[in-house]
Amino acid sequence: MVRILPEMPLVTVQPDIVSSRVNQRSATGGNAQRIGRKGSHFRIDFVSEPLDPDEARQWGDLRAEDDVVRIPVPQPGLDIGAPGTDCTVTGGPQSGANLTITGLTPHYAIRKDQLLNHYASDGSVRLYRARSEVVADASGEVTVPLETMLTWPAYHSDVIDFTDPKIEGYPTADPSSWLMDGHGYQTLKFSVEEPG
Repeated sequence: MVRILPEMPLVTVQPDIVSSRVNQRSATGGNAQRIGRKGSHFRIDFVSEPLDPDEARQWGDLRAEDDVVRIPVPQPGLDIGAPGTDCTVTGGPQSGANLTITGLTPHYAIRKDQLLNHYASDGSVRLYRARSEVVADASGEVTVPLETMLTWPAYHSDVIDFTDPKIEGYPTADPSSWLMDGHGYQTLKFSVEEPG
């Protein structure tokens, strides 16, 4: 089950990649190689502003033991513009570190480090980041280089969303999140990690 978390007044957001890459070094200690592998995924650490008791109670789902949560990921300073309302995967199944998308506004520019969600065939929402800037062609199609490999095959017509990126995964709350100050306020500190 997916538990949808509310919007939060945030103090800090720290995205990080949980990497599956392999570092190999030759037997003689000389050459080193770094090999990317499927499975690298996001973990994001969040810290809230102090929340009053009523606000804090809305966040009890952070204690979920076996469910995933979904929460928006802010992109401060990034004007998303109008990417299009019917963005989908074209072709497929796709794998690797590129994703071909159609349905974008013609000539829409996807910025380096811009986030996107893939609504996958297994019902989950996966988060990716564009590795470089790319511009859709006149028909609204583009191939987006991704920072990490796809962790699930992208099938033709799977939905892609640029307007409201979210992370979906397992929550881990710092035990101090439930500490109330003298006025009953709580500052939530937690991470959400994709299953991979």
